[in-house]
Amino acid sequence: MSEDLDVFKKYVTDLKNAKVKDKQTGQWVNKNQWALNKNDDWFNNLYQKNKLTKLPFDGVHITINKHGLSYDYIAYKNRLLLAYPETKLSFSEVYNGDDFQFSNNSDGVEFKHKIANPFNRDIKNIIGVYCVIKNKRGEFLTLMDKDEIVKHKMIAKTQTIWKQWELEMIYKTVIKKATRIHYEDVYSAMNEEDNKENDLEQLGDKKVDKIVQIKELIKKHKIDELEFLKFFNVSSVSALSYDNQDKAIEAIINKYEKESK
Repeated sequence: MSEDLDVFKKYVTDLKNAKVKDKQTGQWVNKNQWALNKNDDWFNNLYQKNKLTKLPFDGVHITINKHGLSYDYIAYKNRLLLAYPETKLSFSEVYNGDDFQFSNNSDGVEFKHKIANPFNRDIKNIIGVYCVIKNKRGEFLTLMDKDEIVKHKMIAKTQTIWKQWELEMIYKTVIKKATRIHYEDVYSAMNEEDNKENDLEQLGDKKVDKIVQIKELIKKHKIDELEFLKFFNVSSVSALSYDNQDKAIEAIINKYEKESK
């Protein structure tokens, strides 16, 4: 029996046996009633799904909730390191007053983050978050502003987790976005399961996916990406705001597809 299977079985047993005192009656009741309603096949299926990620189940960075498997930002980082051990990954939140500068050009991604006050890091003052990935596959910068963070928080079915671990969930969100755009093949097994935690319909037109669409259009029409993006005052497709994603697609279609007809 593999070591992580032992960990998995103990985790499931503890999940089912966990007790909490009822505030009204004072009686000890099962903390995870949903777990008692799941049969062995449901849990066994989760174990097999996690094996596809090549990450050992640890019950810490990979856990289980009523929706299925859940991966934190450390698990997403570890999966990338497993596929590309040489990876350099940098990510952080940016607060109001910080100086954050970046460039994304043919020489790669360069950035500078100067913290205004390291002792005044209130989450409510976060204005955005960034993730920089560098490995043999390339160098990639992904940005998320405050509005996008809030939108992802709103679609989460696990609001309790966001309330208790908001900063960790922000890290996970930006790393997940970065890897979804640039390493979707590596994360297909993880994302399929982890996305069950989110009500994706609340994203409306699912603007996150348009980043991939824009990159495909740029490649299809052999557009000079850096020159095209100067119009939007950004240096990478992943830095485009939701509104500018729509404008970028419209501009490409109008110039390159309608003119060719």
